[in-house]
Amino acid sequence: MNGDIKKPKQLLNAFRSLFIILQIDKILRYFTHNKESTSFIGKIAPNNYQYKPNTIRKFKINDICLEGDISDYVAHFLYFGFKDIAHERLLNLAKKDAIILDIGTNIGTTLLRFADRVGSNGYVYGFEPDVINYKSCFKNISLNNFSNIEVNNIGLGDSNNVFLLVVDTPTNRGGNRIVIGNTTNKESIEIKVQKLDDWITSKDISKINVIKIDVEGFEFKVLKGGIETIQKFKPIMFIELDDNNLKAVGNSAKELIALVESLNYSIINAENNAAVYADQSFTNCHFDILCTPK
Repeated sequence: MNGDIKKPKQLLNAFRSLFIILQIDKILRYFTHNKESTSFIGKIAPNNYQYKPNTIRKFKINDICLEGDISDYVAHFLYFGFKDIAHERLLNLAKKDAIILDIGTNIGTTLLRFADRVGSNGYVYGFEPDVINYKSCFKNISLNNFSNIEVNNIGLGDSNNVFLLVVDTPTNRGGNRIVIGNTTNKESIEIKVQKLDDWITSKDISKINVIKIDVEGFEFKVLKGGIETIQKFKPIMFIELDDNNLKAVGNSAKELIALVESLNYSIINAENNAAVYADQSFTNCHFDILCTPK
């Protein structure tokens, strides 16, 4: 039975590999642009794991120059331009002259698009603890001409400490996560973590308009370490909510929602606009939330 199930997938992957062998994925990406990854054309695109490591592609998104290893999930998704409704909503939060914190910067795509939208009088601060993603981010910054960006090679949390950042899936460094206890059998690196409130005190920042947090389960701890900042500036917040990732470090989606509510915010699902409350069930949930001060 399992062999019967695997055969169609194997045949599809063999077909997909032709786009790699013939080096025509550059043509295919024009057809996948702004399409769902689950659409017919999206399913034709080669999977990221079918590419050899360090398969580098240079491409543009809205005139922003990027370079990425498309054997990695994030760069692959961006290269083929798949549609992401929640991400587009996030980008629309970047108004002219805004100050934005991009916590979980990865290779810098969202950071650069923020910088483009806020203009020369706005500013974007990025935070990316993974050294490989951090270097890729700086490479992408160098391909463009923005002077309103600062990227910090640290993580944010509820204490100033050193943690292990674990590579859960080598083909998706965007899924790297901080572990509690500093013991793991997986590939990992030591990173510095700082409280957002402490980082803010070292900066001359008079406003914060938007905070985006996507840190694979450390979102609650980022919020706890930034409560004074949030209460002072009352930014709009865009946060990834994954109950399993949060529970892996001792928190939960319900706990995170309750904290945001206590800070006097309204919360909705960023994709379907449904209201989100702490008394709901969040078992196995995975979606982005948009949090607006009341």
